[in-house]
Amino acid sequence: MNAPESIACHQDLLQHYDWLHSVMAARLNGNRSVADDLLNEMMAEVLGDPAGWKQVDQAGPWLYRVAVRKVANFLRTQKRHRKLNEAMTRDREADAPATGEMLQPLEILIQQEQTQALSRAMESLDGRDREILLLKYSMGWSYGEIETHLGIGFNKIAHRLRRARNRLRSLLNRTDGFGDE
Repeated sequence: MNAPESIACHQDLLQHYDWLHSVMAARLNGNRSVADDLLNEMMAEVLGDPAGWKQVDQAGPWLYRVAVRKVANFLRTQKRHRKLNEAMTRDREADAPATGEMLQPLEILIQQEQTQALSRAMESLDGRDREILLLKYSMGWSYGEIETHLGIGFNKIAHRLRRARNRLRSLLNRTDGFGDE
């Protein structure tokens, strides 16, 4: 772009600046500071592309289309960011305790360590203890369902569960998973 074309380009932009600013602010629900930023970005892009400016017959309508596209792109980006933040918030809330409180990073780390300690302790148990604990607490089976599945009596189930819980508690206390040591 030579000097006279550059001057004409700048004059067109300055002539339409207030109008474009008003249009952009209106499309952004009156947010004039964002309109300022977007309009400045748009002006830099327009002035940086001399080939595009040479092909324009009427500067006003062309600048209007550029401004509307700039605002639309900004609003789409904002919407994507808002949806992403909402999804992340939902994920955090889903991981939160039943009270509805959000877990803090330290609480999440402690919860993960406790889960790992429990997994290691369960692996250390013998097969019968692990099976009865999993049936009762992971699967949520009743004593009657366990009785039918294992083919043993109610009193034997209660005894095995008590013994398996005590062994698990002992293993967790030794590994500092939940213990007071």
